[in-house]
Amino acid sequence: MMSINIEAGEPLKAGAAKIITTPSEPIPLAGFYIRQGPFKGVHDDLYARVAVFESGGVEAAIIAVDICVLTDNFYADVIDRITKKYSIPGDNIILNASHTHGGPALFEPPDPRIVDASWLKENPYEEKQKKYTEELKNNIVQALGEARKNSVPARIGYGTGSSSIGINRRAVTSGGDIWLGVNPDGPVDREIPVVRIDSISGETIAILYNYGCHGTSMMSEKLTGDWCGIASQYIEKVWGGNVIVPFLSGAAGDVNPMYEEKKEFDDRTGGAEVLAKIVGKEVIRVARDIKTQCEGPVQAAQRITTVPGKRYLGLLGFDPSYDELAKDTSPVPDTSLRMSAVRVGNIVFTGSSGEVFSEIGMDFKKQSPYQWVVFMGLCNGYSSYVLSDNEMGKGGYEYNASVIKEGGQKAIVQTLLDLVNEF
Repeated sequence: MMSINIEAGEPLKAGAAKIITTPSEPIPLAGFYIRQGPFKGVHDDLYARVAVFESGGVEAAIIAVDICVLTDNFYADVIDRITKKYSIPGDNIILNASHTHGGPALFEPPDPRIVDASWLKENPYEEKQKKYTEELKNNIVQALGEARKNSVPARIGYGTGSSSIGINRRAVTSGGDIWLGVNPDGPVDREIPVVRIDSISGETIAILYNYGCHGTSMMSEKLTGDWCGIASQYIEKVWGGNVIVPFLSGAAGDVNPMYEEKKEFDDRTGGAEVLAKIVGKEVIRVARDIKTQCEGPVQAAQRITTVPGKRYLGLLGFDPSYDELAKDTSPVPDTSLRMSAVRVGNIVFTGSSGEVFSEIGMDFKKQSPYQWVVFMGLCNGYSSYVLSDNEMGKGGYEYNASVIKEGGQKAIVQTLLDLVNEF
């Protein structure tokens, strides 16, 4: 690990807020292609949670949303609204999707790089999805405004815990191929970074926590934030007061819950409520022992980098265009990755668009000049799966669904190092 000198900055202010984002009427769920039709009931409400920071006249925001994916188009529209309404620079905002597979499917025009969506033309829920997508954007902007109103002189601190609920999912089949399954010998980042924000008077404003694991513990027709959304609500209830607890999805591209696709939320063998309590208790344990400090600075930066593009090759056989896609030999454009970094005091929040493999997040944290690091995937847009160097040549589901040919790990790690070294 490199070392840097970190000097105390200007006094820090911080605020937080949350807003319910549960759809008012049933629309299709995202994440599992075999699940058709709109959701049937709500197990737990969905939220957008926001933490804002200000020091020395510089303002930044971390926004966590209970949703499967927030696309480039969605991100760009939300950032445009925020910058116009609140004058916060777009580079100072990180928008992170929890990646729950029990959340609503947003409306998004088909991306020709990813899939030939001609087979999805008949969508009776399109107008309802458009309505909800617009409502979600408005809710995010509103929650950020509330967090700014709640901003007070604050202290911030960092700690780490760990969890074993995640397991590498790139299993070797009997035929020697790589596919979705359970790989107990595969890499997983078990660290849970936890950030606690207190007011100067001692009230806990927010607890942010980060872990790299898919939100796929449930195969239910009910709306849910999955284990991560339920964990945030559990922590808020147990901690008490007005605490806001954003979950920040980590490098989870190759990691699933060790028990997944349950039908009952309280299933003792690994339903979402069980996993949520495991993680929630660990976050609370760590948060209670964190020592906070009241200095900034607040700094932020973003950068877009490009990597060689690869042809999308379909998802689990549910894309009827697979054979045609595989035969296509036309040129493939490069793929863009957006890197984001926000520094608050001695803590850096970093992230990349796309579903990033666990080895990439661990690689960056190992090389980071900052000891206190939060690494996120699914940030500020979506760029498909980003495989680590060790996994790129092995193929598998994530490789087929990726539009990145090579170089993703180096691009992410080096670009983020460049960003944080400039702080």
